[in-house]
Amino acid sequence: MKLPLQTATIYVVGPRGLGKVVGGIERHSEAIYTRIAQSGSGRLRIIACVIRHHETNGSAYKGIELHHIKTSKIRGLEKLIYSFKAVCSAIINRADIIHFQGLNSVLALPLAKIFGVKTVVTIHSRDHNYPKWSFLEKKIIKLAEYCSNLADEIITVSKYDYHLFKDRNPNLNYIANGVTLTGASTNSSLINRLDLESKGYIFTACRFTEEKSLLELIEAYSMIDMTNYKLVIAGDGTAPYAQKVKEVASHVPNIILVGPFYGQDLVSLYQHAQLFVLSSCHEVSAPLSLLEAMSVKTDVLSSNLPVISNLGFGPKNLFQVDNISELKEKIEGLLIEPSSNAEIEKRYLYVCDNHDWDRSAKQTYDIYSGLLALL
Repeated sequence: MKLPLQTATIYVVGPRGLGKVVGGIERHSEAIYTRIAQSGSGRLRIIACVIRHHETNGSAYKGIELHHIKTSKIRGLEKLIYSFKAVCSAIINRADIIHFQGLNSVLALPLAKIFGVKTVVTIHSRDHNYPKWSFLEKKIIKLAEYCSNLADEIITVSKYDYHLFKDRNPNLNYIANGVTLTGASTNSSLINRLDLESKGYIFTACRFTEEKSLLELIEAYSMIDMTNYKLVIAGDGTAPYAQKVKEVASHVPNIILVGPFYGQDLVSLYQHAQLFVLSSCHEVSAPLSLLEAMSVKTDVLSSNLPVISNLGFGPKNLFQVDNISELKEKIEGLLIEPSSNAEIEKRYLYVCDNHDWDRSAKQTYDIYSGLLALL
């Protein structure tokens, strides 16, 4: 469907920043909007509202205009203040569509509806299930879920979530996350710089938050007998949980916290790992990190979350959520007897067939086209 001839303005509310910023919403937004900005024939103006005290600088990023929003750093207030200020800015500047990325920015959506702005919500997770939130915070996020139902179009990145809610949400669309790391990296300079050996370490990459169960992974690793394998953890965080992860890890030999990595450096870390582990206790879709590990043909072990069921993992590649002893046993099992080449190739092909950012950007673009045709 073609867009109207005049330029349409899309405001994006939700990502803390774009570029080298840790987080699934941020990486999703960068992948989608850089592609739309580059393929929109100049008829889509994308404005991303980012949080001022995060790392993104400048007035533009790869064709996306950046609007820096000043907000509080206090947990629980940061996204609330940010989202209302971002929506007010969008209304004042006559946005055609406001696209909310993530439920924790959606409380301001009714304000957009009052002023007649078309709205889209992308659900990355059902945040009220996350263990990090207090009782009151969970209630607020449940309210945000209710507000998301007011949107003109709703997108979920999870096939599991889509099948669960499609009957009650006729405007629910499934658009998968993509993967950009498919392909080999022959560069081993980073591995050498970090004093690692190729295929001599276990790897995970994530933001340091409770639902990632990093403390459980560290405890399981501390129990394994195969001490010649290091545990490398990429990512970071600022909450008290992140500080606890860093403190506990500092007391366990051979655990290396390398901080966040991106692009080809991240490819190298995935590809040279003997095993990638997803230890999460909650996810609404297969995380990008797991898909990226599969895309570079690295062996994987995951907690047995419902959203992982469609990936076709066998029993030896799954462990019971938060079962530390089983996690330890499964890590040792895959280090001794890795998945076969045929199994690893099958996972690689699955990612190639089902997780393509170009296709996801096109599907998002088509949703915008449909809404703009109604204006």
